[in-house]
Amino acid sequence: MRLVKNKIKIISNLEIFRDLFVSGVSFIVDIVIFNFTIYLLETLTRSLSII
Repeated sequence: MRLVKNKIKIISNLEIFRDLFVSGVSFIVDIVIFNFTIYLLETLTRSLSII
């Protein structure tokens, strides 16, 4: 029974780290897309204002 409890504890710890990793990658992707969108909008508005 103790072995099963240890296995469950190890699996739950791995799931926590996996969730943290996926959340971190998602955060980075969101920030990159946001900054790229802001850059594109600034570039488009500058070119449109010149026209």
